[in-house]
Amino acid sequence: MAELSSGKFFKWLIAFHAVAEKGSVSEAAKKLEVSQPAVSYLVHNLEAELGVELFVRRQSSVVLTNAGQSLYVRADALLKSFNEFRTGITSMDKSAYRGEICLSTTHSFAVSFLPAYVARFKKSNPEVSFAITSGMDSQTIVASVVKAEVDFGITSMERIPENVLADFLFRARLVLIAPRGWDFTTDESGVLSRLSELDGMPFLVRTHSVNVKRYIDRHLLANGIRPDIVATVNNYNDIRAFVRSGVGCSIVEDFESGYGDWYDVHALPFNAEAGSYYIIRGRRKYMSPQASAFIRSILYRRNSDVQTGEEKGGSSDERRDDVSS
Repeated sequence: MAELSSGKFFKWLIAFHAVAEKGSVSEAAKKLEVSQPAVSYLVHNLEAELGVELFVRRQSSVVLTNAGQSLYVRADALLKSFNEFRTGITSMDKSAYRGEICLSTTHSFAVSFLPAYVARFKKSNPEVSFAITSGMDSQTIVASVVKAEVDFGITSMERIPENVLADFLFRARLVLIAPRGWDFTTDESGVLSRLSELDGMPFLVRTHSVNVKRYIDRHLLANGIRPDIVATVNNYNDIRAFVRSGVGCSIVEDFESGYGDWYDVHALPFNAEAGSYYIIRGRRKYMSPQASAFIRSILYRRNSDVQTGEEKGGSSDERRDDVSS
């Protein structure tokens, strides 16, 4: 089977297993944190490859065919064995890892995710140290990787440059945060239904956020909606302070927003994706053992979080060029 070498068959199998387990494409999509069409596409590819129908489709659910039931038993055993193997490999003694790991990332990722990843890795690798540079835009992070100034970078990108390798982490969305009491019109799903209400509204903009600038250009300025820019700041902590003081509202990435009793969080229309976050590495750069191990630990934790639904994220379909040992 040609697709086995590319990993696509394994992704098809994971999607099939999720649908069979949940009895619903929509519930499987929620578990995998991808869209329903993406799940249907993966299952369709598996059926086409095997030449059999695996499900009987009903209006709001699916039922396994005989062939599907037979495959589910085998897929379930395979995936459980793989998870046990992966757990065993990642829990092996890593005491040999020592030295420095250099990385560059965005301020958002550094504050929201990196401390937990570092703490977990340091627990089993106490002789490893980190040199972390944060607060840069994606272009600067890519440049630092290409120039071998760091071991790797973590950033959000709309397109992956040809001169780097990338491993998908998760997909982020944009939301509006505003002081409590600033009323906006929303639909039944809590999504802002009138972006025009932002016209002339006191607004905070963060520097280096290409995703936010893109959304403002495409969906606000292009439609004559011009917020009143009262301040430009370079990190989310400053934005929180300004919002908390009632100075203005702002567009941020969903994982930054959190929840508080002094501000509201509103989803944005037009499928407001902030972009996908990736670990990026140079194509011809030597990767130290400790840096490779840290990348693997991040990817392992990320995949575990997606499977258990602990964090927001995206599809592993967008993952590219897996990290080698």
